[in-house]
Amino acid sequence: MANHVCCEQEQHQQLSSESDGIDQQSQGQTSIVTERKREKENRSQALKAANMELSKVQGDKRSILQDIDNKKKEKERLHKTIRDRKAKAAKMRQQKTGRKSQLPDLMDREAQLESQLPDLQQRVAEGEEENKQAAQEEEQARMLVDEAERKVKEAKDAFKALNNRGSDPESRLGKDVMRTARLVEKNKNRFKKPPIGPIGLFITVTDEKWAKCIGGALGGVRNDWLIPGGVADMQTFRKIMQDERVPFHGKLQNGNFDEINHRDYTGSRFTPVANAISINHPDRAAKQAILNYLVDNNKIFENRLVEDLDEAKEHADSEWKTVRLDNGVRHTPGHVAFSLKEGWRVEGYRDGPLGTTHFRGECPYTKDNSSDKDMAKERMQQELAQEQALRRAHEPLWGAKKAAQDKVVKAKGNLKRAERELQTIKEDIRRERAQNMEDDNDEEIRTMEDTSVYEQEIEKKRSGDRRSVAEGRIV
Repeated sequence: MANHVCCEQEQHQQLSSESDGIDQQSQGQTSIVTERKREKENRSQALKAANMELSKVQGDKRSILQDIDNKKKEKERLHKTIRDRKAKAAKMRQQKTGRKSQLPDLMDREAQLESQLPDLQQRVAEGEEENKQAAQEEEQARMLVDEAERKVKEAKDAFKALNNRGSDPESRLGKDVMRTARLVEKNKNRFKKPPIGPIGLFITVTDEKWAKCIGGALGGVRNDWLIPGGVADMQTFRKIMQDERVPFHGKLQNGNFDEINHRDYTGSRFTPVANAISINHPDRAAKQAILNYLVDNNKIFENRLVEDLDEAKEHADSEWKTVRLDNGVRHTPGHVAFSLKEGWRVEGYRDGPLGTTHFRGECPYTKDNSSDKDMAKERMQQELAQEQALRRAHEPLWGAKKAAQDKVVKAKGNLKRAERELQTIKEDIRRERAQNMEDDNDEEIRTMEDTSVYEQEIEKKRSGDRRSVAEGRIV
C-alpha cells in the first residue's frame, strides 16, 4: 500500500511535473506566437517601407533616365550645330576661293573686250558712211521717181481733161451756158440787136500747155454776153432767163466795137495770155468786140503765163513803168502772173507786198480734136514707161539703203552689247577686288569655325551624367 501510495504520489508528482511542463511549454508557445506575430508585423512594416522606397527609387530612376535622354538629345543638337557651322564655314571658304579664281578670267575678258572696241567702233563708222552714201543715192533716185510721178499725173490729167470734153460746146461750157444760148437764139426777134455770146463759145486755147493757166486767167468769162442793143435788150435778156427759170451768173455789157490795135506794152519776157488763145467768131465786128472785152476785163496783153511760182513773183515784182498807148493815153500795165505748176495767181502792187492766191485750173476753152487726144495719150504712155523704168532703178537702191541701215543697226548693237558687258565686268572686278581686300568674310568664317562654346557645353552634359551615376541615383 505504502508502495502503492508512493507510486501514486510519484505518479501524481510526475503528472504535476508534466502538467507544469505542459503549462510552461504552452506559455512558451504562446510567447513564440506572440513574438512571431510581432516579427511578422515588423516584417510587414519593413516590406511596406521597402516598397515605398522602391517606388521612390523607381520614380527617381525614371526622372534620371528622362533627364539623361534630354541631355542626350541636347548633346545631339549641339553636335548637329557644330557640324552645320563647320559645313557652312567650309562652304564660305570654298566660295571665297572660287571668287578669287574668277578674277583672272574677268581681267582677261576685260582686256579682250577693250581690244575689240576700236574695231567695233570702226565698223559703226564705216556702216554710217555707207548708209549715208546709200541714202543719198536712194534720195536722188526717189526724187527722180517723184518727178516722174508728177509728170505722169499731169499727163493723165491732161488726157482725162481732153477725154471729158466732148465735141459739142455743152460738154465744155456747161448745160446752163448752152441752154442760155439756145433761149437767146429762140427769142432773137425780141432783141433790137443780136446779143453776142456766150463769149467762152468763141475762145480757143492755141497752146495746150497753158490750158490750166488760161482757165484761171479768163475765169468765168465763158458765160458773159455782149448786148449791143443797150439797157432794154439787157432787161429782155434777164426776163427770158427768169421766165424760163434758167440760172444766169454771167456778166452783160454793151460791148466796145472800136477798131483797136492791141499789143503788148510791158516788155516782160514772159508769155502774155493773148498769145495762148484765139477768138473764132465769124463776124469781124463781134470778134473785135470780144477782143476789146477780154483786154478791158481780163488784161490778156498784160497778164502773164509762167512756169512756176518763182517766175510769177519775178513778173509781179518787176519795175513799174508807165507807157503811152497808140491813142495817146498814158497807161501803167498791171503785174499779174499765173503759174502753171503750183496753180498760183500772183499780183504785184506798187509799193506793197505781193498778193498770192490759188486759182482753179479748169479750162473750157481748149479745142477738141482727136490729134490732141492722141498726143496726150502718147505723152501719158511715155511718162508711165519712164516712171516704171525709174522705179525699177530705184528698187535696188532702196534695198541697198535698207541693208546699209540694218548693217549700222547691227554694228551699233554689237558695240552697245560689248560696252555693256565691259561695264559689267569692270563692276565685277571692282567688287571682287574689294571683297578680297576686306577681312569681313574671314572673320565670319573663323567665328563660324569656332565651336568651343558648344563643345564645352557638351562636356558639361557628360560630367553631369557621370556625377548622376556616381551618386547612385540610378539603381
